[in-house]
Formats: sequence, C-alpha cells, structure tokens
Amino acid sequence: KFRGGRTNTFGDNSQQDIFLLLSPNTQRPKQPFYLPLEHPSWREPLLQLARETLDPDRLEQQGWIRPAIIKSFLKGTSFLPLKKLAALIILQLWREAAF
Repeated sequence: KFRGGRTNTFGDNSQQDIFLLLSPNTQRPKQPFYLPLEHPSWREPLLQLARETLDPDRLEQQGWIRPAIIKSFLKGTSFLPLKKLAALIILQLWREAAF
C-alpha cells in the first residue's frame, strides 16, 4: 500500500511505465502455467527424479511423507498424480537443502 491507503496494484499507469507492459497484458485475468507432465518427454525424467529423491527408506525415517502414497503417484500417467509427485519432489529437495 502507498501512503494515504491507496493500494498498489499491478497494471496501474505507474507500473505500466516502469515495466513497459502493454495494457492487454496487464488487464487480463490470471492464466495458470502448467508443465505437460503427462507427456512422455516430461514424465520419464520426472519419474526418474522421483525415484532418486523419494527413497522409501529415507522417507520412512524422516516421517514427513508416507512412502505408500509415492508408489501410487509413480504409477500415474495423468496430470494430477504427476503434479502431486512433482510437489512432493520439491518438498523433499527443499527439506534436504534446509535441514
């Protein structure tokens, strides 16, 4: 917020000038970005990384993630289970880096 209670919103004129963004880009609704995890060119590397990162013995010892759930996600070929698997990989990598 700016002084005087005015809210700083992305896409107002001052920010448009600063970031050189065109109005159609700043005034449109949010659009999600997804990686095509179900496509084989993405799925195979993701599954390999999951097998390396989400070792069941290590997960059991840490107690953060139940290894049984990982097995079901590793069998997934559709977007949602693979998205969940990617989120768990990120959580595990963050945990290893942070602790």
